[in-house]
Amino acid sequence: GTLKEVQKITVTAGGAQVDALSSFKLRFAGQTTNDMYALPLGGSTCLGPTKAKQIITTSTEDTTGEGGSNKVSTLTTFTLSYEGHTTSSIYANSGTCAQKAVTIKNELEKLPNLYEVSVVGHGSGKGDEGCIWVVAFENATGNPDFLTVTASHGVLKAGPSTSVTVGTSPSIVRDTILVTQPNGYEGDVNLIQSELNQLSTVGLVTVTAENSVPDAAGQCSWRVTFETKAGDLPFLQVAKAGSNAFERSVELDSGDTIAVTNDVVRGTSSSISGEFTIEFDGQRTGYLPHDITADAMKDALEKLSTVGNVNVQRYGPDVNDCFVW
Repeated sequence: GTLKEVQKITVTAGGAQVDALSSFKLRFAGQTTNDMYALPLGGSTCLGPTKAKQIITTSTEDTTGEGGSNKVSTLTTFTLSYEGHTTSSIYANSGTCAQKAVTIKNELEKLPNLYEVSVVGHGSGKGDEGCIWVVAFENATGNPDFLTVTASHGVLKAGPSTSVTVGTSPSIVRDTILVTQPNGYEGDVNLIQSELNQLSTVGLVTVTAENSVPDAAGQCSWRVTFETKAGDLPFLQVAKAGSNAFERSVELDSGDTIAVTNDVVRGTSSSISGEFTIEFDGQRTGYLPHDITADAMKDALEKLSTVGNVNVQRYGPDVNDCFVW
């Protein structure tokens, strides 16, 4: 069978201890990750111990002067969206904040990419019956994208965004729903894997730590297995935060070094290539290139007397130059 490409990323301390603020980024085939700490937050594990949290806050403006209220409206609803999927409508002010936390948890866990979250809620203390809910991403790696909000009140709508206000000034309704992530709430659980998997040139990777906890100097090493990208692949490249000077090894401002070792296991498969034919009801096309355009595929099929007229769309390529028609 074929072998998957494996590369290794190693952190070496420039002094007695890896600097807790040292950070780097990776690049592969022209695409770049966000910055990542050389020593995961807290320094207790090499794969990172910190689960991401985001805060949802409801509040309102006092519109009693316009005939409104100084409380979050019981008629205002909102939805939460994550990676293209959206919850059902949630009332912004019904029941206690703790009760509504259960509703938010249940709605978020219905979304395909959020299998487990925890949500705790309490009053904002502003006297407007607003709530503060802390959402912890229990199963997500890295630091997930922000939840976005769409809010409604009758015909009034706002969003999607991380900060929405229903109603314009002056208005009897001025309810706001806000999603934030204060410092210290960023997640770093298997952050390298999460960041690399967001690069379309990479495909999917699995990142494992060679040492589960940092050594006495705070040093870690990670193995990156390319699960879907075929072939003997080029190096991952590394640069220090704030720089675009990518190399196989780089010294950070702290003196710590990040190095990439290629071909820990050399990938032996290859990207798709060649030609194929299509047969339908006893008739067969000529040889078609693996990346044939939609128009050329349509022409080839319509030359078969058994086919008639067709519409063809092409999707791709993926990381291995594969297409779907």
